[in-house]
Amino acid sequence: DASGIVLVADNVALNGTVTNDTGSNYNGDLIFSGTHTTGGTIGIVGGNSLGLISINQGTFTMAHDMSAAQVLVDQSATLALSGDRTIASGALDVANGSTVDLGQNTLTLGTGGVNFASGTNLNLTVSSASVYGRIVQAAADAVIAPGTTININVTGNIANGTTLYLVDGNAGTSV
Repeated sequence: DASGIVLVADNVALNGTVTNDTGSNYNGDLIFSGTHTTGGTIGIVGGNSLGLISINQGTFTMAHDMSAAQVLVDQSATLALSGDRTIASGALDVANGSTVDLGQNTLTLGTGGVNFASGTNLNLTVSSASVYGRIVQAAADAVIAPGTTININVTGNIANGTTLYLVDGNAGTSV
């Protein structure tokens, strides 16, 4: 592939920022297999994004922001957030059997949508009416397929009648 592919094996650490310095947007694929935690920003937020960030098997802890044309959670993998994070460009696609675990953190998607296939899981924690796991999208729609399971762990008091937007998409597509 002319744009370059990097395969990262289980428990191999990438300490520092991973960038696309080709001069054009959406080049390069970064494929993680197994358990990982980001050691720096992946893709250039506000610059040239990667083409693909693929998370295969195991748990990938997103401890930094990312930017790619597509972030794919695949092959029964888990994408876990360690704090409020951003995927600056591209779509977040969650394949059958995979999980997004927000905890009580916010995942902000800049230009892409989010797509949960049937058989996926969205896990989140609700601590209060203002502190809870959620996905916020600035520019695209949210697709939550039938057969997606949303697991909510409530750890605080929430007043009756309180509305919480767990996935807040563009143009009113919210869950």
